[in-house]
Amino acid sequence: MKIKLILIFAILFIASNSLYAQYIPEIAPVDIYGNLENIGFKTEKDLGSDYGNFWISTNSNGGIDYKVEVESDNASNVQSIRATAMNINKNKAEVKRFLKYVGSVLFLYRDSGKSQFNNWVDNNFNSGGKTTVGQVEVEIKSPSGMVRIMYINAN
Repeated sequence: MKIKLILIFAILFIASNSLYAQYIPEIAPVDIYGNLENIGFKTEKDLGSDYGNFWISTNSNGGIDYKVEVESDNASNVQSIRATAMNINKNKAEVKRFLKYVGSVLFLYRDSGKSQFNNWVDNNFNSGGKTTVGQVEVEIKSPSGMVRIMYINAN
């Protein structure tokens, strides 16, 4: 009987950990797409699909195409953010500002670490890299000289 109880608790523990999605703390989708809309982005919402909820904000400015995709299984939390800039040779400094702006959502409710994050973007813009901000993993990829992608994912 004791072994059965231990087995049941182990199964429940494993199942409960896999059932709960990880979220980026203290951030709602509107924190991202709302701020982007305030600076001229247009947002398309795909809510309630079998694959989750998506908010896709886009803008073109100065020959650079920007896209920010927010994903979650509900409308109150964020599981991941992907920020993409294409045709970056037009103005790399502007693309760095864009990545910093998108990443600033991690500092909405705290100031600590924002300048270190901005320095990290500067230092990893060309070659890419990974870092952790609190419980969140951030990665910049540079798949070509013309594209930069920043992933922000809950751990």
